[in-house]
Amino acid sequence: MGLYRLLGLVFVSAVLSPCPGHAQQVEPNRWFFQADPYLWTASASGTATIGDVAVPLDPGSAGISFLGNLFIEVGRNRWSGLIETGNISFDGSTVVGGSAPTGTSLDYSYKVFLARLFAVYRVTALEASQGVSVLAGLRYNSHDVEVDRYDGPPDLDLAFSEGWWDPTVGVRYHTPLPGNFMVTASAEVGGFGIGSEFAWSTTGVLGWRFSRPLGITLGYRYMSVDYRSPGSEPSDSFAYEGNLHGLMLGVLLVL
Repeated sequence: MGLYRLLGLVFVSAVLSPCPGHAQQVEPNRWFFQADPYLWTASASGTATIGDVAVPLDPGSAGISFLGNLFIEVGRNRWSGLIETGNISFDGSTVVGGSAPTGTSLDYSYKVFLARLFAVYRVTALEASQGVSVLAGLRYNSHDVEVDRYDGPPDLDLAFSEGWWDPTVGVRYHTPLPGNFMVTASAEVGGFGIGSEFAWSTTGVLGWRFSRPLGITLGYRYMSVDYRSPGSEPSDSFAYEGNLHGLMLGVLLVL
């Protein structure tokens, strides 16, 4: 898929698809606070390459996490800041490629931790019920693999831990629906060769406010990352090209 086509898809997803969160009609000169702790269930696909050994992720790998997943946004008038953390882990089995002997199998535990630190600027008028905002900031990515079973050469260590920051920009759209429902969508692109070669994500959330401060959210997130690190030695190099996607269920608090 070409870059321009991909960017077009991300933009259309942001505008048309139904992010924990999260932008609503804003009262002028009044601070607002939103928090959304959420359950995250996700599946992964792609390939991690350690040195010259390729480790395809099991397409059936899936995980669920209850703790450490939290979205917070605080702001006033057009400006706000948001922070989000999320983590997911899953187990899988695969047959590795590259320099490993043919048929070498591996059982692994894969852990992903994400953090987003963004400044948000609301483009549309504060009194408008529908809101469009632009976002800019950093996203932190951490990938860890623990090897549970490996039947290849004993001197080949495929366990790894890698973390990096991606500069990221994005757009967010919010609109209310009848019956105290709301839809929020966001799309982000980042990396640009500084952290990842390229990374993008889209998130859509349907929310329902059953009281002034409280609500529930149901969302879906799709992320794609292409990351490469040469390492100090060829055997220390690491690359990851893959996707992470799944459902989120949260409790929304708005003050």
